[in-house]
Amino acid sequence: MQNAQTHNDIVLELVARREARKNFLLFIKYTKPDFEINWHHALLAQKLQLFAEGKIKKLMVYLPPQVGKSEMSTRRLPSYVLGKNPDKRIAICAYNQTFASQFNRDIQRIIMDPTYSNVFPGTKLNEKNSKTEGLGNFLRNSEMFEVVGYRGRVKSVGVGGALTGTSVDMGIIDDPIKDAKEAFSGVFRDRLWDWYISVFKTRLHNKSQQLITLTRWHEDDLAGRILKSEPDWEIVTLPAVREDLINDYDPRQIGEAIWPSRHSLERYEEIKRLNPLIYVSLYQQRPYFTKDQSRWAYAFDEQKHVGKCEVNYEHPIWLVFDFNKNPICCSIIQHYDDTIWIPRSFKLPNSDIYKLCDVIWATYGVNNPLFLVTGDATGKNSSALVMDNKNYYTIIKQKLGLSAGQMRQPLSNPKLEENQVLVNALLANYQWVIDEENASAVIFDMQYVKMLPDGTIDKGDRSDPTKQADALDTVRYFCNTEMSWFIKIFT
Repeated sequence: MQNAQTHNDIVLELVARREARKNFLLFIKYTKPDFEINWHHALLAQKLQLFAEGKIKKLMVYLPPQVGKSEMSTRRLPSYVLGKNPDKRIAICAYNQTFASQFNRDIQRIIMDPTYSNVFPGTKLNEKNSKTEGLGNFLRNSEMFEVVGYRGRVKSVGVGGALTGTSVDMGIIDDPIKDAKEAFSGVFRDRLWDWYISVFKTRLHNKSQQLITLTRWHEDDLAGRILKSEPDWEIVTLPAVREDLINDYDPRQIGEAIWPSRHSLERYEEIKRLNPLIYVSLYQQRPYFTKDQSRWAYAFDEQKHVGKCEVNYEHPIWLVFDFNKNPICCSIIQHYDDTIWIPRSFKLPNSDIYKLCDVIWATYGVNNPLFLVTGDATGKNSSALVMDNKNYYTIIKQKLGLSAGQMRQPLSNPKLEENQVLVNALLANYQWVIDEENASAVIFDMQYVKMLPDGTIDKGDRSDPTKQADALDTVRYFCNTEMSWFIKIFT
């Protein structure tokens, strides 16, 4: 009886090995028994199976974090492909060399595992690490390893790194953008594109395959630029929470999470509440949309952002200053109930900080408000000394009777490119109410202030109202002081 059981176990084991050689999903399960298979893994495995067999040449995968995307596409797939074809030359690319090398080491561990040898006994690596090439010596290090006795290899490189001398049969790019700051930087997007065109693509040949897995941060990201010129890519898009019925390969009902046993709907809702921008891009794969890039506040929409509002004395009142003399400007801004409220903006022509403080106090002081102050960082500099040898913020503090804790002026002004990303991200994904009558200066600047090709604000002629941007500057300073958290990643 025991011999019969042993025989059955042997037969089952041999069958499992044979099926793992033929089927990518079964290969994953055989070499990683603790891998929990959800419906989306089966779907992705089908696409990656076709890719491994050469039936899909160019594949893009958009999935939320921590759902097995990299495990399948960047660790297990190269291992499987080298088992099927040990002559395959593969490049693994990530946003930096550290992560690319980590993928490389992970693939080596898979291949060196006994379970892998059970499935693909002919695919082997050098038993020892080797960094130097030589006759009969097969490389094995954290940047490249070669399959013993074959032409196959895996080369790992970070974005910006070289692939010189490396012919690539299969190129895999896994999340080439590190975070939101890089994604919303036009300079970085250009650098990534240049690397893709001048380095990555130059190593491909007519039969080469490409697999790109990424987060759709921005419509002008790597995927967006590629698809403008090469629309023939196969694309798999699975948001964290289904929002429509467009993709018939997604079996979920609207409102269902992708993997509720691992990431609940409640968790996604919390991420959405904390940071809508991160939620729609990182989790829902809806790239951030930019309209008129010549307009600095390109995401401003009068119908969406303009309304009626008044100061609410139950909440702090931000006084946000811009210190040009003609006009001198201060916007009244509040932040509560997950909304930015701008009930008023003062612009006093041919005036000074003393008169502006008098106007503010006459308008709001009788109600004993809690003021918080921020604005142009230059207002604290020695070059900003005015009457009585005091800088602007010292005068504001004294005139309005404020404590040191109420003074929130920044050490330096925000970088324009990063600040533009933040303000427009908030305009696109956060609630605003800008008073149509008393904050008309803010509305005007949002509509008409332009950005120059070098990324600066067009302030060439102070006599032209569209080139003053004083009210816009106050909004920029407020967002930098109070709302900078919005652009951070919640993962």
